[in-house]
Amino acid sequence: MLGSVEMRAPFLDHRIAKFAYKNIPSYLNSDSKEKKILLKDFAKRVLYEEFDYNRKQDFNAPIGEWFTEQNSLDRLKQVLLDGG
Repeated sequence: MLGSVEMRAPFLDHRIAKFAYKNIPSYLNSDSKEKKILLKDFAKRVLYEEFDYNRKQDFNAPIGEWFTEQNSLDRLKQVLLDGG
């Protein structure tokens, strides 16, 4: 996961963890078929209807395009060689 973009910082707050362990029943966490039950139910209420909350979302930089498109390559050279 070196260099990955993570969106878990809010879950590291000790108050949220303490609340979850004290107040949320384990059956809302996972069962034999599904994981993150409570989180997904919350997402269904808050996020737009088409949001795919079941799969992990990749965040990829278009590095291939950067090194193949001439404009991008020229800009990259400019930034690296001229400092901006």
